[in-house]
Amino acid sequence: MRLQSFCMNIVTTIGVLFVLAAPSEGHVILDDPNGGEVLQVGSQFTITWRIQISHNLQNWDLWYSTTGAGGPWINIAQNLPAGSGAVNSVHTFNWTIPDAPSTQVRVRVRMDNSATDYLDISNANLTIEAVAVPGDGDGDGDVDLLDFDAFLDCETGPGGGAVPAQCQAFDFDGDNAVDFRDFAEFQLSFTD
Repeated sequence: MRLQSFCMNIVTTIGVLFVLAAPSEGHVILDDPNGGEVLQVGSQFTITWRIQISHNLQNWDLWYSTTGAGGPWINIAQNLPAGSGAVNSVHTFNWTIPDAPSTQVRVRVRMDNSATDYLDISNANLTIEAVAVPGDGDGDGDVDLLDFDAFLDCETGPGGGAVPAQCQAFDFDGDNAVDFRDFAEFQLSFTD
């Protein structure tokens, strides 16, 4: 019993030291993105956060992860100006969405203070998706001879019925047919 009590005191002490050494949550609130958003590569998104408990604020740091809340964390912006340190003051940053498609994206904000730092992380995953390139049937980001072969396989002619999912990239005019009209647009999209 004495050994168990001694070990519990060590665990408690280590736990307290860990909490004091690690950034704490709850003093800054990440409002957006907070989970469920679908963001397109290359688009702009305004990250928004606010102060819940004021401290001796020095600056802000922002990161994102493509593998969920556990990281690893990739830099968005470091040492952003502190701005207002008042409770409920809103802070923003316009983020250009990186070319990092994932369905497990999280964003993290850190309130960098003169003493303890505080952070918040998106409550749920958001998605970064690649921008679809019309005519890119194989999803490699360009329209080339491989896509031409796929186009030929998908060609239905006028009034050909529902276009299968793997052929949607070739239905340029959205008429549920892959036909000569779509081929004219496909030729203009050709990159290689």
